Amino acid sequence: MTAIELRELSRASLLGTLTCKEDVLFMLHQIREALKPAEQQSNQPSIAHMNMLAEKIRNEALLKLEELELKAAQRRESARGRFDAACERFMMVLDRAQSFITRLSYKLDRRSVGSRST
Repeated sequence: MTAIELRELSRASLLGTLTCKEDVLFMLHQIREALKPAEQQSNQPSIAHMNMLAEKIRNEALLKLEELELKAAQRRESARGRFDAACERFMMVLDRAQSFITRLSYKLDRRSVGSRST
């Protein structure tokens, strides 16, 4: 085991406790695999490689977004989705009514205090 591997293994312990020999061997294997490309290649990835990774991430994000939008549309169209939307609208009306009552109560309290002083 090299000093670099030992250092990286100690950093990996921040992710949780290694409870058995197999955990340690697994982490050591992962560290060694991660260090292999760093030893073979330069520290700077090529711009083409970075562009390819960025494009891949962008495409995956767009696919996930489309999937989430489809699920949201299906949920809105379902009976439960319509019920949830109605409950949200009802709660918004109740919230506005509570706000109105609070403001009205505050104004009435101020008026009654002012009328007592005269």
